[in-house]
Amino acid sequence: MKLQKPKIKKCLKRLQVGTLAIFLLCLTAGCGLKQKPLPAIDELVVWGVWDDSDVIDGFAENYIDQNPNIKQITYRKFPIEEYEDELIRAFARDQGPDIFLAHHTWLKRHGEFMIGLEQSRQVYNQAIQSLGGCQKPPSIEQPLISERNYKEAFVDVAYQDFVSNGEIYGIPLAVDTLALYYNEDLYKEINEFYPPTTWEELEKISRKLAKIDEFGNINQAGIGMGTARNVGRPGDILAMLIMQKGSDIVDRKTLSVEITQKARGPAGQLINPGLQALEFYTGFADASHPNYTWNPRMHHSTDLFQEGKLGMIINYTFAVDLLKLKAPKLNFKLAKIPQFQGASPENKITYANYWGYVVAGKSAHKRASLPIEAWKFLLYLGQKEQIQAYVELTNRPPSRRDVIEERKNDPDFGVFAEQAYKAKSWIQPNEHRVNQIFKKNIEDVALNKQEPEDAVNNIESNIQVLIEKNFNR
Repeated sequence: MKLQKPKIKKCLKRLQVGTLAIFLLCLTAGCGLKQKPLPAIDELVVWGVWDDSDVIDGFAENYIDQNPNIKQITYRKFPIEEYEDELIRAFARDQGPDIFLAHHTWLKRHGEFMIGLEQSRQVYNQAIQSLGGCQKPPSIEQPLISERNYKEAFVDVAYQDFVSNGEIYGIPLAVDTLALYYNEDLYKEINEFYPPTTWEELEKISRKLAKIDEFGNINQAGIGMGTARNVGRPGDILAMLIMQKGSDIVDRKTLSVEITQKARGPAGQLINPGLQALEFYTGFADASHPNYTWNPRMHHSTDLFQEGKLGMIINYTFAVDLLKLKAPKLNFKLAKIPQFQGASPENKITYANYWGYVVAGKSAHKRASLPIEAWKFLLYLGQKEQIQAYVELTNRPPSRRDVIEERKNDPDFGVFAEQAYKAKSWIQPNEHRVNQIFKKNIEDVALNKQEPEDAVNNIESNIQVLIEKNFNR
């Protein structure tokens, strides 16, 4: 397009009484090199596994009303069993989503599928700078959220799992933890009115709850622990116990497995955290142990608990609604997960298992502005008002500190909300395979097929092999 002569003449006349800068300003004001703003985003595609479409759709509609440059946000829910494989296949075909739900352990393992917030801003700004003309869209000069503000807003475990080298990769809406469920009616029968705060107290209560006849039949069990196949979340419980004993399981810098590496016990003595944790766990299924209350022949722990024949179980939030649905007359309550007596403050932890929404790195291949627009939607979801609404809709414990303060007195979910403050996790090379490794070795010890020390060594070596296979060291 040719420059318009009248405007040039006008500027030249002003140049006689002005400066060259004024001329250039006039020239650009009327230039024919106008660059149209980047086009609107036709669609953001979001994949997940837990949230129903009506939950995400509601947030999406509100967001689009405030941000008309986003034409549509489409959510697709997948069965958990198919989800990870479907993601990998979709990205291999360049047909993956723009936003997807990621397990909190995936940053190290699937980080190549993700793009961080600062990276997205840089991609956008570089695209803007490459445009010609004088009416290009403005650059984004400041981070949309700082690392410090993220750390202050979300619980520590979220920062640990979704921030790497100062780069923010995910927004978790909820953080779930293992908690203790106990049958209040069975407690009253043995004159116990408060849940245990330590594992030593739990042992005593479990022994009082257990009813074993002269033939060795367990007619009422104290706690569902000791085996793997008929206990809910056995691998997570054992991993939690190992961490409470002082092990990080995997060193985050060296990626070395440290289950058997010596740690300081409550009295300052050196202990093998993996071995002590496994022996404690499997002791509940050892007929020669004072804690004996469980064996491989019993019903699944969740089923037996809802039948009223089991005093305590350990599980996540989903069990609350499940128990209320299947056993509406069951009088149960929740308590914080016990800690070992005399443990140091850093070892008094709860165990996190949760997911967060991340932005797909390949979105930048579709359009440079897409990742930053996806991030804007995620940051909208991560605001206090949205997470307040989210936890109301889903009954999940919030990831934001300010929402936890509002929810910690909830009779059903307050325990989970408050526990998120002390939640910890560890680097898992493959959460499904790790769970299988834990379960196999627990079961082998429970069935006397393997000594606890050999089982712990096997867990350690097998996880190390997984790390070598899944992580580039």
